Amino acid sequence: MPKAFQYYMLLFQARDKISEQMKKDDSLYKENILQFSKEAGKINMVVHYTLIQDITTP
Repeated sequence: MPKAFQYYMLLFQARDKISEQMKKDDSLYKENILQFSKEAGKINMVVHYTLIQDITTP
């Protein structure tokens, strides 16, 4: 696969995992890719997410 496609697949997988842990009123505010590397056929990506959570409702 092209590297760009692999990059976006990993990014979408990370977003999916984050969204599973989010509550109904939470929202994804910012996404920063801190590191992206490929070693020995394995791709590693470090992503920092900033989430907004409504803490005023139980």
